[in-house]
Amino acid sequence: MLNEGNPPLRNSLVVAGPITVTSIDTGFGPKEVYPMNQPLLTTSSPTFGDITCARINTGQGLNEVYEMNQNVKSTDAVNFLSVGTGAITCTSLSAGAGAITCGTIDTGLGATEVAPYIEDTHNSTWTCSVWNGLAGGVSPSLTIQIRKIGKIVILSMPNFAQTVSTAPALGIMILTSALPLAYRPQSAVGIFSWALVLSNSANVFGSVWVLPNGIIWVSAGTPGANFAVTGDAGIYAHTISYTTA
Repeated sequence: MLNEGNPPLRNSLVVAGPITVTSIDTGFGPKEVYPMNQPLLTTSSPTFGDITCARINTGQGLNEVYEMNQNVKSTDAVNFLSVGTGAITCTSLSAGAGAITCGTIDTGLGATEVAPYIEDTHNSTWTCSVWNGLAGGVSPSLTIQIRKIGKIVILSMPNFAQTVSTAPALGIMILTSALPLAYRPQSAVGIFSWALVLSNSANVFGSVWVLPNGIIWVSAGTPGANFAVTGDAGIYAHTISYTTA
């Protein structure tokens, strides 16, 4: 019989029947037992050919599993080099430096109900001097608010007026600085809009004409109509919108 306290065996032991022990120590501590061909402690990093399990927890919760090189939860902002065909439903979409290819896309307006351009909305200002063709007229500096949404440009002009000299000449108001290229109209003839203007110190219907080259005309009537300049001339706050190229 082998009992606790017996001297240790120096040679191999052959047992024909079962062995019952309260503890075993193979050199790795009581009941540690391993190796098979690698340690299996909770602190070990074992390598297996395949693992099959019903559930896995990598620290992100049961079966959450991620990450690859980024989190891919429904609440994450995920970047991909490309996306294959299929349906994409999202509240915001950014391609970054990669390409997005899909059979249908839903931005919240319904499948494929998306504007032809997905671009950032941004606001800026543009300041220019004003020459009005009125001899001796005072040329104020004018700052226009610009809002661009995709290919749509919205110009918001403030109230501005020019006082006339003692010997004025007929003319129109011309913004001498051209709009930056990104804000110029797509139309080959420019964009025309009616506006309320000040001519000869009286309110009249005039017009704003944004030319293809980015120059803006303000006229007392149809485009090119002169202001009556025995009194002050100007325009009331006005907004005009159009598409860019």
